[in-house]
Amino acid sequence: MTVFEAHRLSFWEECTGVLERLRVEGDLLICQVGRIALVLPLEMEQKVLPHIGKRVAILRTDLPDKSHLLRVYPDHEKINNKKGT
Repeated sequence: MTVFEAHRLSFWEECTGVLERLRVEGDLLICQVGRIALVLPLEMEQKVLPHIGKRVAILRTDLPDKSHLLRVYPDHEKINNKKGT
C-alpha cells in the first residue's frame, strides 16, 4: 500500500479498529487500523507506537494544536490476532 492508497480523515471523522502496524513514508505516518490505512502526521508516531495490537479510535479535528486525537480502549477490550472488531 502506498501513501496514495491510504485514507486521510476529514475534519471530525473518526476511524476505530485494531492498530495493526505503522510505517513512515517521507514526512507522513501510515497507520493500519483494521482494514483501513490512515495517513497521520509523523509527529503522532511516538503517541501511537505503544498501542499496536490494541483497539483504538483516531479522530481528526480542526483544532490547531490537536489535529488528531487518539483514544485507546481499555486492556480488557484488547484484541490480538483475531479477525473482526
